Amino acid sequence: MESFKADKAAVNGDTAEQNSIEGTDSGVSPSDNRSPALTCSVRPKQLSPVYKVQFSNEELKARLTPTQYNVTQERGTEKAYSGTYYRNRENGIYCCIVCGEYIFTSKTKFYSGTGWPSFSDVVDTARVHLKPDGLGCGCGGSLVPLPSRDASAMRMEVKCHNCGAHMGHMFEDGPKPTGKRYCINSAALIFHRIVEKPEGQKETQV
Repeated sequence: MESFKADKAAVNGDTAEQNSIEGTDSGVSPSDNRSPALTCSVRPKQLSPVYKVQFSNEELKARLTPTQYNVTQERGTEKAYSGTYYRNRENGIYCCIVCGEYIFTSKTKFYSGTGWPSFSDVVDTARVHLKPDGLGCGCGGSLVPLPSRDASAMRMEVKCHNCGAHMGHMFEDGPKPTGKRYCINSAALIFHRIVEKPEGQKETQV
């Protein structure tokens, strides 16, 4: 009983107040057999997603360019209008430069006037991880006219769901029918051209 009272006093003191504000570890975990009153003021830590594919920093630095590494691993942003795929109009698919995951297609790519490749959709929502990342239109803002466009809308960070590579941001100011604009760094992508064949023959990937 004395031990229980001591624990309760410690949690209700300065340490508990600091943990409640900063979310730091107090040593009390959900699995501890203690009274709920002792743990309710301690916010659990938010764990980062565990990605299927992981690479060491050494390997990535060896096979990625400095810009590709900065963008995908350090959440950097390439200079506007400088990306390889900004004006690319060829038919094909866009994959993650880090792990090769197929994420975008040329069929949803559009000219936004922002200086970065823009897509109105992903091939599968399960292939990206979206995370709130501040306010503002960012990435120059889309030139697509939308009556309900709000420049203060929340932007979402776009990460490859397979390896966690940072790719860019998603905004709710894109063209119909999705109304979304995926503003993606060319440095986060690798493009594979699709060669169209006559009717009856399969397309080939280059």
